[in-house]
Amino acid sequence: MSRNLSIVGIDPSLTGTGVAELLLDSEDRWQVFRWHCPTKGTRRDTLDMRAARIGRITADVMSWAPGADLVVVEGPAYASTVGSLLDRYGLWWRIVYRLLAHDVPVAVCPPTVLKKFITGNGGAKKADVMDAVNAMWYPDVPITNDNEADALGLASIGAAALGLPVPFRVTSDRSATLGNVEWPEDMEGLRDVVA
Repeated sequence: MSRNLSIVGIDPSLTGTGVAELLLDSEDRWQVFRWHCPTKGTRRDTLDMRAARIGRITADVMSWAPGADLVVVEGPAYASTVGSLLDRYGLWWRIVYRLLAHDVPVAVCPPTVLKKFITGNGGAKKADVMDAVNAMWYPDVPITNDNEADALGLASIGAAALGLPVPFRVTSDRSATLGNVEWPEDMEGLRDVVA
């Protein structure tokens, strides 16, 4: 490969969106960047305030993602009852819409698939996911919060699905979970580009 390849994982959240970028150089070495966007709101926030918050988070995410070769975004947690369901879905769709409008290939990974790929357990707790992601990328990438852990886990799923060299074993169980991700239409074309 003669250029850097960028895979971005996004864990959309109204309180702490996580973003991680895996950048593979021409020598097959990974550079890992991670970030999270903590924001606060209350149930008393006006419609304008809620829209502005969603806009700020989306703008921050888009400062990372437009040049990505692949973005893996965590799908909505349909069973979640915490916070504003409407606002969470609005944030998710706004991020995905903006990525697609920039012609960025987007994959959608259900939360249980992320947990199963990372820990082997689709019902794993946040702390278990964070520990497992730390172990996968240890010692190069210390993760300090669950938003970054989820984002790096999502980017790791993208790298594994493309057959790229990753610092962890892609077991048959991990490979099996990849079939439950909604991949972009031209995933085969992406594999050809990176091969």
